[in-house]
Amino acid sequence: MIEYNKEHSPDFNHYLLLLSPDFFKIQIIKDYVTHFLYFKYHPFLETTEEETRYLTDLFKMIMKTIEQENNDGKGKRLSILFNLLFETVFQTKGYQKGINSNIEPRIEELFKQFNILLETYYKQSREVSFYADKLCISTNYLFKITKTILNVSPKTFINEVIILQAKHLLDTKKEKNVQEIAIELGFQSQSFFGKFFKQQTGMSPSDYRLYSNPDNAFTPPRK
Repeated sequence: MIEYNKEHSPDFNHYLLLLSPDFFKIQIIKDYVTHFLYFKYHPFLETTEEETRYLTDLFKMIMKTIEQENNDGKGKRLSILFNLLFETVFQTKGYQKGINSNIEPRIEELFKQFNILLETYYKQSREVSFYADKLCISTNYLFKITKTILNVSPKTFINEVIILQAKHLLDTKKEKNVQEIAIELGFQSQSFFGKFFKQQTGMSPSDYRLYSNPDNAFTPPRK
């Protein structure tokens, strides 16, 4: 639910683009995961007049494309436009200031290395100590790194990355059952995967599949 401040100046105007938290499951771009999670915890972005004009033009193009009839090229055009929109957002002065302000170069570099390690080993380990050892730092220092960059613990960051990947597979690998996806993600069994998934999302992987399929009229269970 979104509440608006009803008091504003006469010349106030805005465009609002609402994306569900699972929007990015459609096309997970591994280099974007950190950006997406950053915006989850920092949802507002200050832009210059020039940046606002350019983002507004992109927004209008996206809306115009969405309103067009479905055809073979529509999905590809939307993918290109959304990628351009996100790349533009990531280059705005407000975003760059937000991710770079008061961050020590060592912390920023170690966070980048942590991302690379997580991309490589997330199927092998979900333990904070595993990645801290790989980085040759303490778990407490890894905690400081993720809190500085995203204001979350490393465990939360690891879990959210894995859930993004899990949702992506559940949505795109329709030919695979939940057990096969659990194995692909490195879980010991479907039971372990199901418990982890429900802890993070409030529903089982099977229920998620039903919920995410627009052809099914389904209300997800509450936590």
